[in-house]
Amino acid sequence: MKIAGQNPNIAKELTTGQAKGKEMSVEQQAGRAGQLKGQGSVKTSEFTLNKIKERIAAEPDVRADRVAELKAQIKGGQYKVNAQELAQKMLTDSLREDI
Repeated sequence: MKIAGQNPNIAKELTTGQAKGKEMSVEQQAGRAGQLKGQGSVKTSEFTLNKIKERIAAEPDVRADRVAELKAQIKGGQYKVNAQELAQKMLTDSLREDI
């Protein structure tokens, strides 16, 4: 199931230190690698997992702006569903879950 509004690159940002267009220099990456090298992989994984949990907790459960937009479209009779596209996505998602 796809969750809209979430950042799929969060794990990469947290593990590489890259955030919102800011890339680390080679020296910074080497320093970070040296810092992480001395730590056990369990500590690093736990740290990363905690950071991911914090970022997820900061995201709203419902995108109120999107909900309001869709409600207005439905109320105004402007919301249209492409049945062919919807069926294709449902089948694709179903097949991915079986893999």
